[in-house]
Amino acid sequence: MTDMLVELIQNFVNGAESTLNSLFNSMLNLVFFIEREIMYVPVDDNAFFGRSIVTTKIDFNEIYQVIFNYATYILVIVFIFKAIKIYFLMRERR
Repeated sequence: MTDMLVELIQNFVNGAESTLNSLFNSMLNLVFFIEREIMYVPVDDNAFFGRSIVTTKIDFNEIYQVIFNYATYILVIVFIFKAIKIYFLMRERR
């Protein structure tokens, strides 16, 4: 009886291996490459007149570039402010 139960569990695990692998691969893509999954977002062109839904491409590289530029600007401003505070005003308090 226990041999049949062990064989049943082994068959279940062996049969579910491909399904679990494909499930984990799709979850991996959804978590780490979310921009690939939501690259084409459906946008209703004109909802009031019943026209078709158009898909537009979201360019995540542009979004990342804008965020990087603003972060760089803020970093430069903080550096200049700290330099003025230390070297010209002779203060280092926060």
